[in-house]
Amino acid sequence: MSATKRKQRENEDTSQTKINSYFVSKGDKVDETINKTTVKDKSSKSKSTTTKSTTNNKQVKEVKKKKKVEEEEVIKKKRKKMSTESIIEEECNKFKEDWPEWRKHLYEHGWAVVPKVVAVEQCEQYRSKFWDWLEGFKTGIKRNSSSSWTNANWPSQIHGIFQHYALGQEQFVWDIRSEQAIIDVFTQVYNTDQLLVSFDGGNLSRPGHSSKPWAHFDQGSSKMGFRCIQGFLNLMDCQDTDGGLVVYDKSHLVHDKFFTESGIDSHGDWYKFDEQPETLPIFKNCKMVKVNCNVGDVVLWDSRTIHYAVHPTSRSCRMVVYVSYQPASLISEADLRKKQQCFYEKRMTSHWASENIKMFPKNPRTYGDKELLDRFKYDEETLPVLTPRARLLAGLDAYPEV
Repeated sequence: MSATKRKQRENEDTSQTKINSYFVSKGDKVDETINKTTVKDKSSKSKSTTTKSTTNNKQVKEVKKKKKVEEEEVIKKKRKKMSTESIIEEECNKFKEDWPEWRKHLYEHGWAVVPKVVAVEQCEQYRSKFWDWLEGFKTGIKRNSSSSWTNANWPSQIHGIFQHYALGQEQFVWDIRSEQAIIDVFTQVYNTDQLLVSFDGGNLSRPGHSSKPWAHFDQGSSKMGFRCIQGFLNLMDCQDTDGGLVVYDKSHLVHDKFFTESGIDSHGDWYKFDEQPETLPIFKNCKMVKVNCNVGDVVLWDSRTIHYAVHPTSRSCRMVVYVSYQPASLISEADLRKKQQCFYEKRMTSHWASENIKMFPKNPRTYGDKELLDRFKYDEETLPVLTPRARLLAGLDAYPEV
């Protein structure tokens, strides 16, 4: 081989080597790029999968947490309901040896007198304010002149009971409801101090007036068992001839049996007897008792106890302000709204504080007497000033959850 050809051959080999080296180098770089891209893609996919997994786990945890909260809320409500039922049906109606004597008597007889709950001096102030309210109609009523206590001067009442003219929203009535000693009495009855109070009013029965016996239940056929204790603060001494409350002793024990066996539907929370209860065999052992009490005493009775009020035959008036409480846990949202409406509209209610709130009209029926409303004007706007405790009792503020 000539020197020239040998040189040409070496140059070709060198060129090929360079070419091969180039492609090998490029190939390595391409492979490296491909490998890096592949690793990056895998890493990206891995991160994406991890992110999705983390998000899913977070969502699952949130769902579980929400479900747990909902379940706890349901359990809480059930416990609350069970607690209320336990208080009403068991704790409050199950005899306990450590009860005070009045509580034992209330359990056994369906009524009781709790002595000296409010000081006599304080009751004298409440009595004076009751008369202020009556004289405020400016019809000629004078507290020290019985001749002025005529029907023409007297605001509408039934058996001495005032259910209109916003008496139940008067400041002095709220002051009575807020008496801690009275609240303590009902706390002992229900084993809770988270109570609501009714917006009923008072009774001022005049001597020289009378009405036929009107024996009745204040708990109808739709409610069985222990549900409510009602009562009043006595503002004037009330003895044999001074009028007052008449009860049928132990009649609360056969309340349920009476409605069950008779099949009577009371169509509400009140049932008036057409005949005297003592003429019915089921009440043959229920002795009539005229309840006597002193100023400052609180008189209680079970709403299943047959009772009615009588006018005084003496020259003295009978004067009481009704007080009736129930556990706040019994009230429904609808009844709570109605109760709040009653307060702000200065309306009155029956003795039921937490169940089936019955709102009385602002004014009584006129029965065609168009001048009746003009004769008995009262303040329909000014609301009483309530303490924080009274606002809770009125249902205006909520009790803290236990």
